[in-house]
Amino acid sequence: MNYPDCEAHPLFNAKYLRISAPISFGVTLPINILAFHCIINKSPPIMLKHYKWLLINCQTWSFIVDLLATVLFLPVAYNPLWGGYSNGLFRTINVPIAAQFGIMLAVTSCTPDNKYFGAF
Repeated sequence: MNYPDCEAHPLFNAKYLRISAPISFGVTLPINILAFHCIINKSPPIMLKHYKWLLINCQTWSFIVDLLATVLFLPVAYNPLWGGYSNGLFRTINVPIAAQFGIMLAVTSCTPDNKYFGAF
């Protein structure tokens, strides 16, 4: 039986993702730092009560998910199948797959559903 090649496209193989994902994180890191600075230091006084902390919460979880997905976990998916594997820093330092899955599940379940979560 012939199975399809899971990494047939050159842009979706593990080697390309291993290079491009940390570059993407390097680009988004200064943007996240600027966003934190703008929320904390440049917010108008009317935002100081409630909305500012919602923005910080949303930005924090967005940063954590970005860090997990592009540096620590770096999932590589098998296109014709519902499967994949980790190719990030967690794999390099031999973190067990069950622990990686637990961390990713815990973090993604803590992220707010939308930017207006709890605003009203």
